[in-house]
Amino acid sequence: MLNMNKTISILVVDDHPIVRDGIKTMLEMGKFESYSFQVKEAGNILDALKLVDQQSFHLIITDSQLGKHSGADLIKSILRLAPEQSVLGFSESDDMNVVEQMLKAGAKGFIRKSVDTSELIKAITAIIDG
Repeated sequence: MLNMNKTISILVVDDHPIVRDGIKTMLEMGKFESYSFQVKEAGNILDALKLVDQQSFHLIITDSQLGKHSGADLIKSILRLAPEQSVLGFSESDDMNVVEQMLKAGAKGFIRKSVDTSELIKAITAIIDG
């Protein structure tokens, strides 16, 4: 269970800066009862892997498509570096093949980009709480 006033570290990986900035702002500026968020960003697989190698995160949120690479590819690479890392797949697509690929790669969950803030928070806390 999340502790009162616990800071949750999150890495957001998306090739669209506005998406990364939006999630970061929403989480860091939001008023949440028992936790706060510290968010780092990466716009590509290489930058994401460098950050994962340098520090641990409570959760990594990754897009299903990162330029020429898939989010599933990133998830596999992350889990080779940090096998205990929790990852949440995040996409505008509702294609079940995309969802399956990310879950098979090791994502703990998947959520569509069209959800509202409360649904994203529920997904984050569900994964962190186990």
